[in-house]
Amino acid sequence: MLAVLALALATLQSADDADWKREREAALALRAPVATLSTLDEWRATILPTPEESAWSAIPWLASFADGIRRADADRKPLLLWAMNGHPLGCT
Repeated sequence: MLAVLALALATLQSADDADWKREREAALALRAPVATLSTLDEWRATILPTPEESAWSAIPWLASFADGIRRADADRKPLLLWAMNGHPLGCT
């Protein structure tokens, strides 16, 4: 009886070890790459916005709608007012 119990425990232990190893390998496969000095340029290129993505910062934004009205009046140009109600990402 004791031998059967020992064999059953050994089988359970080996199954747990196999599951643990499989889960560990899966977790290691999902691990994010590590930033090192040798990969710093690659990370910088990935993280920093491109000139196309930063184009909005070249627009001469004004601090208030009143400033926009004055500028549009002085330049004799139309003014676009974009107003919306709700969450900016549409998550209402």
